[in-house]
Amino acid sequence: MLTKNVSTTPVIAMFLILSATGVLLMLHAGGNGTKAIHEWLGVAFILFGVLHALANWNLTRRYLRGLKGGIIATAVIASLGLTGIDSRDSPAPPIKALLSTVHHAPLNNVAALYGRSPDVLAGQLQDNGYTVAGPDRSLEEIARDNGTDPDRLLAVLSPRTETGRH
Repeated sequence: MLTKNVSTTPVIAMFLILSATGVLLMLHAGGNGTKAIHEWLGVAFILFGVLHALANWNLTRRYLRGLKGGIIATAVIASLGLTGIDSRDSPAPPIKALLSTVHHAPLNNVAALYGRSPDVLAGQLQDNGYTVAGPDRSLEEIARDNGTDPDRLLAVLSPRTETGRH
């Protein structure tokens, strides 16, 4: 009984968290920790899932027999088979391609996206502690010079809403 109590609640919580972080990863959204949380909780989910299956062994064994077990086995085998498909040749999602273009564009060009002058954007970055060698440098180069990533620079440059959030 103790194993059931110890395993069921974490399995439910991790299922919900892994579902949410999985959707965020698929949409290329979420913060920097999304991938790490998803991966580490995935490992913990396996551990607690096994504990949960063992604590409910009679039910688990009955459930995995017959048609239901065949469906589960087919889904697992098919999913694992799909992981071998090389997606490097597939096009990047449009938003990722767009962000890559913005990251590689010089600050002079990025300024047009914000409707502000390159000097204003450079000043905004400098006010937030970043060094900007010149408006001909790309966001990627400025980020590399400052030991950060271009998305952080875009967050600094993005207009804030009334609540102070991006």
